[in-house]
Amino acid sequence: MITSAGTVAVEVVPAAKRVGFRAGPVATIMNAWIIYYDRHIERIRSQVWGHSNDNDVANSNHMSGTAADIHAPWYGMGVRNMPAPIVAKVEDGMRKFGPALYWGGWWNYPDQMHYQIGLPPTDPRVQQLADRLDAGYLGIYGPAPATPPAPGKDAPMSAAEVNEIKKYIADYITGFVGPIGSDVKDVRYQLTGSRDLVAPGGKINEQASYPGLDMLGGLTPVEALAALGYRAGITGFIDPITGARR
Repeated sequence: MITSAGTVAVEVVPAAKRVGFRAGPVATIMNAWIIYYDRHIERIRSQVWGHSNDNDVANSNHMSGTAADIHAPWYGMGVRNMPAPIVAKVEDGMRKFGPALYWGGWWNYPDQMHYQIGLPPTDPRVQQLADRLDAGYLGIYGPAPATPPAPGKDAPMSAAEVNEIKKYIADYITGFVGPIGSDVKDVRYQLTGSRDLVAPGGKINEQASYPGLDMLGGLTPVEALAALGYRAGITGFIDPITGARR
């Protein structure tokens, strides 16, 4: 057991406000796990609990500053209600952190919110993992992020970002606009007998652009309808062949 004087508390993700852990390699590992969890398992949405001066469990690692509870409101003691995809991600993370970190979800009486140092804090493997993390292992600790551009100014896009936007636009045209264009041409064919407006040199070739349909005797549907109305004696209809009006 240690007092808060033997802990360090920093805020490593927005939802976890200054979580206390035993100073030294333990804090390095536990804070790294909080960051890893938030980035690769699920976004942390509630306060993370670390060191405590007392606990309902007499030998709790919380009192030694070597444990953390993540998402306590959702993952209670004694139940296994963590979704299977999250469990798989947690266990994958445990393999990456090795024996220096242990998950309470593995106990017979499960505590799926709980993560603790799995070795005595003075075990050389604890310091070794902390050193690896400090050196960039898993990309958790690294250089400070680049300074964002001043308000009102957009950072220039990289060549990769430009190419990604171009590919998105091309894929959109191919996958969405392309079929619409084809449908429009199909409709035009059904109305005119030609899928395209033929205009060599900018001058419309009406015969090629509106040839009509064989099944209508070379007339377009509108022309065929006009011919039927003319022959039925309907006032105002025009014979498309002769131009005569009823």
